[in-house]
Amino acid sequence: EKSNQSSQADLTPSFTLPLVMDGRINSENLALINKDEEWLKKELKEKGVHDISRVSLCSFENNTFYIDLIDEK
Repeated sequence: EKSNQSSQADLTPSFTLPLVMDGRINSENLALINKDEEWLKKELKEKGVHDISRVSLCSFENNTFYIDLIDEK
C-alpha cells in the first residue's frame, strides 16, 4: 500500500521576502537569495517598473514577484 506522504521538496517552507519597501531596496534580503540590486532592477524593468521610488512594496516568494506601486495623487 502506498502512503500519501509528501516528498522532502514539498516540505520546504516558503517565505516571502520584502525586497523593496517604500521605494528603498532591502539589500540584506537580496543577499539572502544571492541576488544584487542590478538583478532586481532588471527584473522590475522587465515587469514595467522603471522607477523603484514608485514601489510601495515588492516581495519575492517561490520565484514570483509581488509588486505594489505607490498610488499617484
